[in-house]
Amino acid sequence: MHLGLMLITVGIAVAVRWIWHPGAGSWRQRWWWAVLSLCCPLVLLISTALAILSMGHHGTMLGWAVGPLGCRVSLGSLGISLVGLGYGLWQAGWTTWGWRRYPSVPLPQGPSARLVDTVVPLAVQVGFWRSALIVSRGWLEQLSPQEQAVILAHEQGHAHYHDPLWFWLLGIVRRLTVWLPHTQALWQELLLLREIRADRWATQHADPLAIAELLVKLSRQRVLEGSPLPSALVNFSGSDELDRLEQRVEALLHPLPAATEEEGIAVVAMGWSLALLPLVAIAFHQ
Repeated sequence: MHLGLMLITVGIAVAVRWIWHPGAGSWRQRWWWAVLSLCCPLVLLISTALAILSMGHHGTMLGWAVGPLGCRVSLGSLGISLVGLGYGLWQAGWTTWGWRRYPSVPLPQGPSARLVDTVVPLAVQVGFWRSALIVSRGWLEQLSPQEQAVILAHEQGHAHYHDPLWFWLLGIVRRLTVWLPHTQALWQELLLLREIRADRWATQHADPLAIAELLVKLSRQRVLEGSPLPSALVNFSGSDELDRLEQRVEALLHPLPAATEEEGIAVVAMGWSLALLPLVAIAFHQ
């Protein structure tokens, strides 16, 4: 019976991923739908494994006998999840140690940043709850003070929303659910929405048209020079880069109204209710 419960759960997880598609509406609505579509299948599978282990392999469930195989599979699944979490923690520690080796330099705009000695214009927020800014020598030398101010406003948006921490956690979920449908598409959607959200934050400190013009300029520079990403302000590659750039520019010039907090809470509550539903099966074990 436990194996049947696991198969049903896997089927639901696959179905949740299959029915997801890049949505319309505000960036907040799209964000929460994408986060839940990425995370809920994994939480659903983990809660099922925990429920099966708590019930054990003795007794019956809905009149059907249970055996040890379901517990062994559940234990293996949780073990894989812990390995994935451990790898993510090791990766986080290695990354933190890496960026702390760079020297700290004051910026003309006031805040300090870690300096990378490269000619490629680069600015990126790294770290976790309290992230830090990394800039390159090329960023300091090749961009005007106005362009630097626009990029700093964008990076402050990433820091405000704790994007480094968010995407460290979401990256672990991505690795553990790579076998499910639409994992890569969801990841790209979340990357896009992360940048749209930071762009939206930057409009509090810079003109939206100036941000859009800088986006186009940096993208053109990357295409013409064939260089690595010139800035975290432009954070996509591949055949769909132009489409994503167009979406960001459109969101800057014609912003959609933000969703209300009640809408976000309703979506999150629905997702968690589905993900934790297997724990109810404990009540039917005898």
